[in-house]
Amino acid sequence: MITAGSRVAVVDDRQGQAEIAAGIAEEAALVPSIFSEEVGPFDSTDQLLERVGSDGCDAVICDHRLSQTGFAPFTGAEFIASLFRARIPGVLLSTFSAIDGDTSIKLHRAAIPSLIDRGELEPERLLTALEQCESELAGEVAPERRMRRTLVRVESTSSESDLPVADAIVHTWNPDHAVRFPLDLIEDPAIRDHLADSRNAPTRLFARVNVGCRSESDLFFCDFEWAPRPEEFALDS
Repeated sequence: MITAGSRVAVVDDRQGQAEIAAGIAEEAALVPSIFSEEVGPFDSTDQLLERVGSDGCDAVICDHRLSQTGFAPFTGAEFIASLFRARIPGVLLSTFSAIDGDTSIKLHRAAIPSLIDRGELEPERLLTALEQCESELAGEVAPERRMRRTLVRVESTSSESDLPVADAIVHTWNPDHAVRFPLDLIEDPAIRDHLADSRNAPTRLFARVNVGCRSESDLFFCDFEWAPRPEEFALDS
């Protein structure tokens, strides 16, 4: 459990930004350890995770874009997701969440309980985010993070930041607003190949989605599968 005096790793490829986040962690009565361009580089999430663990850190605050100084070839979202699987609380920071939210962050959003825009980082917000991570790791999933099987209608596919993406309607979340997600979230290659052909739009799929969330940036998807066509429903009735 994260309490006053807990050691937290501050991961950022830029030393100056790491020091700012570390100062906020200190205001929250935490003890920061900085992992930045002066400590790296790190070739894999496992290597960085091992280093964080050997430093006795109980939690992690991590910037999203880690490759700009050659610090790491992976993203902060990927690292925070690996921490979640290792049952270590982690908070993702991003200056570019509006840009990366539909692509490199969305790829791992299901395993990222807490995302904070860098400009909104403050001691109380940080502690709340870490508590949310701990609660979800303990099985207490917040309503806005709970997933349910729902219909997803893919309207079109394209490319953003060199990543294939789909624009879709999730009727049980907001039927009047299209959302974007990376095609790599779809595990079935047959579905991905089908969607890659623009002539196949629209396409109806089922997926597990946290439809109780308020913001599109908090929305995530997993377990895609084919959904029956409307005429197939009619035949069954």
